Formats: sequence, structure tokens, C-alpha cells
Amino acid sequence: MRQRRWLELVKDYDCGINYHPGKANVVADALSPKDQPQLATYLTQEESLIRELSKMRLEVVRAPETVEGKIAALVIVPDLRTRMIEGQRNDKALEKVRLRVREGELEKFREEADNALTYEGRLCVPNDERL
Repeated sequence: MRQRRWLELVKDYDCGINYHPGKANVVADALSPKDQPQLATYLTQEESLIRELSKMRLEVVRAPETVEGKIAALVIVPDLRTRMIEGQRNDKALEKVRLRVREGELEKFREEADNALTYEGRLCVPNDERL
């Protein structure tokens, strides 16, 4: 469904999109992306498309007009995952688990490079009603 919305947005513009498909069950893994962020590249000079991307709070990087070749990269980092990691820091139960992980007591839990606490590769959900 998300791809359809993006397609509707960019179909009228002259741009190239490189798509890298993920696993078949992306809904189940939505909170546990791979270690590398998803990377999509959009090459366009269409002002209206750039404005639309800016409205979605996506960073738009422009090269000076004197540059002949242009390379642009869009790194999509899930906002929900970032909020979950912040919520983990405020969850007393998960902080106790984190301490036990650091002491080597819990093998199935892991603290990731971005400080996310995971259980068997799945993001631990903090007890926070806002999430």
C-alpha cells in the first residue's frame, strides 16, 4: 500500500527510482529492520516533486547548477523505531533487562549498535501508551 502512495506521488515526474525489495512478510518485521537503513535513490530536478518530498519532512539535497553529474541518496529511517528506542530508555523493566544483558545473563536479548534492545532479533516494545 505504501508503494502505491509513493507511485501516485511520483508518476507524473521525470525521475528514476531504484527499488530494493525486502522480505515477503514486511509487516511482521516492520519494527525490526536489518542493520543497514533502507536506501532509495531519487534523481530529479522537478521542483514540484522536491516540494512534495519536503512536505513529507524528507531531506532534499540540491547540488549547485554548475555541477554536471548529480547523485542524491534518500535514507529512510523509521520514526517509530527511533521512538521505540527512546521509550525503552524510560521503561524501568526494560532498563533492568538491559543491565542483565550487559552483564551477560540473558542470551536471547541483545543491545544493538543503535542502543535498541531486541529479543531474538525483534525490537522490545516499551510499556508506553503513546507508542
